[in-house]
Amino acid sequence: MSIRGEVFGGNFISFELQQISVEFDDLVEGDNGNMSSDANKNISGIVYNYLNLPERITVTGKGTVSYIYDASGNKLQKKIVDGVVITVTTYLGTVVYQNDTLQFFGTQEGRIRPPGSNFINDYYLKDHLGNTRMVIIDAYNVASPILETNSYYPFGLQQKGIGYTQVLASLHNKYTYNGKELQEDLGLDQYAYGARFYDAQIGRWDVADPLSEEGRRFSPSNYGADNPLRFIDPDGMQSVTFQGVDAVEVFKQWQQMGRSEGWDETDGDQDGDEKKKKAPLQDDKKTPKKIDQKTYGEGWESAGENKQINMTVK
Repeated sequence: MSIRGEVFGGNFISFELQQISVEFDDLVEGDNGNMSSDANKNISGIVYNYLNLPERITVTGKGTVSYIYDASGNKLQKKIVDGVVITVTTYLGTVVYQNDTLQFFGTQEGRIRPPGSNFINDYYLKDHLGNTRMVIIDAYNVASPILETNSYYPFGLQQKGIGYTQVLASLHNKYTYNGKELQEDLGLDQYAYGARFYDAQIGRWDVADPLSEEGRRFSPSNYGADNPLRFIDPDGMQSVTFQGVDAVEVFKQWQQMGRSEGWDETDGDQDGDEKKKKAPLQDDKKTPKKIDQKTYGEGWESAGENKQINMTVK
């Protein structure tokens, strides 16, 4: 739609709205609103299974990516055909194999890798949204314990210029934004959330939300109610935010991050216990800058005011 107006004496005296047609040639939707092709990434075809999950993705000039799932939609296998090179990744719960070779065991804190005859722990340092910000190695005989660092734009696209990524595939971590696996194969660059895939470059999903009737105010392809700083999507179906006890804990994390960045002059004590232990005559009159919970939106509520842990967007 275009808007045309006429100006006289510095004021608009009339305007006209003209309806025009716009064609989006890059993204093409098929049945059920599913993305069937993407010219930006040379994706010429996507075949979906009965669970509406991508079963076969064809990338022109590169090859294909095929997936096998169980009856619940859990990813069991990924097969990449890149010319004459075939790579098969097998998922057995949190255990990942590539071409029948063990890659790592997933843990709550990160992963365990078998670089040789021994096993090494890698730890994922995450922010309040579950985004992996840093991967560190549990070893003292290395030049630096930091394997990777990640920074993100709000909708999940990684800021390559200020991050550090491992070149070796055995060290590279793909579980980044929201802790989800990034499908980097053949240039897909989409996150696998479980119920559907997410493209952080455009901030949209490849298929409609399976629970879209629960959030009729929003597009069925939106991510996090278009507010990724407050909302997350744990499994690709519904967005949730932080409230109650979770909100208080996240707010404390924000305070701690602020202190580490020099936002105030406090010593990092969250509950005041350390100050209680100090001598009465010791100077404790430093006045920190006030951090108002309202600054971070309506989701930051005290546990006493709201007993609900998560709020679903509807």
